[in-house]
Amino acid sequence: MHPRFSWAVSMLSIAWLSAPALVKSAGEIELNRPTQLGAEQIEPGRYTIRWQTHSPEATVTVVQDGRSVATVEAQVVEQEKKFQNTRILVIHGPDGDVLKELGFSGSRQLLVFGD
Repeated sequence: MHPRFSWAVSMLSIAWLSAPALVKSAGEIELNRPTQLGAEQIEPGRYTIRWQTHSPEATVTVVQDGRSVATVEAQVVEQEKKFQNTRILVIHGPDGDVLKELGFSGSRQLLVFGD
């Protein structure tokens, strides 16, 4: 094998092995009623949820029409299996709806929001 080719293959192998596993870190939700998320009130509509994990926490950004409407912290709880469907836990209380958990289809990460 040519030395340069061997070196390139070695470097690609090192880069591939050192790259983190691809983890889904975005998903879509639709809210039908005003919903509290942390200190933020989210109005009804379709949203993209993006999160950056800094284990065991994550910074979660709620995006609508390309602009951030809320940023909150969440706990990340790794599940044994990937979610087959998107899971949204909303508590309906006397003061309105509160978003407590999100788990997106194809991901093993459950986002748990505090009070």
